[in-house]
Amino acid sequence: LDYAVLSPYRNQVSLLSAALPQARKEDRVLTVHASQGREWDILFFSVVDTDRKWFTDTVRSLTQGKMVVNTALSRARRAVILVCDVFYWSGHTDQLIGQLCKNSSSLLSSSFYRDRAFPANQDEPGGEPPCAGNS
Repeated sequence: LDYAVLSPYRNQVSLLSAALPQARKEDRVLTVHASQGREWDILFFSVVDTDRKWFTDTVRSLTQGKMVVNTALSRARRAVILVCDVFYWSGHTDQLIGQLCKNSSSLLSSSFYRDRAFPANQDEPGGEPPCAGNS
């Protein structure tokens, strides 16, 4: 299946490109604006922001967030994988991304993956996963 990784922000695309050099070389890591006119089977949408949202703010028309989010989501033919802070966005149902998080039946939070990759220290009752402070 064909895929792409999109973000509304150039800095995030730079970070993703460094982490996914082959995907970048294949022109699969792009800003939402650069993706216009193209489609992929699967789309990873890296939202990035929470409290200082700009391109993902779908309430304030000045930000053009509704257009950016709509453009991103409409690039997917089959599936969208939303990469975001689910706990933050689920509490903001006035925003389109918040509605998607709250109403999705197939959401897995980052703690789901973190807890499997870094199980709690069995030697210490109630031990924290090594990355608990970094999430």
